[in-house]
Amino acid sequence: MKFFLIQGSEQFIVGAQTAKTIGLKPTLKITLAGVSFAVVLFFLLFYSHALIPTRWLA
Repeated sequence: MKFFLIQGSEQFIVGAQTAKTIGLKPTLKITLAGVSFAVVLFFLLFYSHALIPTRWLA
């Protein structure tokens, strides 16, 4: 839990500094693109057992 709190606060600080530097709208666009990519990658890897042999995960 401590790891998630530290990482989350670190990401928040970086995001706030980025928003201050380039503006809020570009920061939100970058964040939305990153989250979308992460969701697509998650479902691609989670539901595609052919890409990752299961014996590597054991």
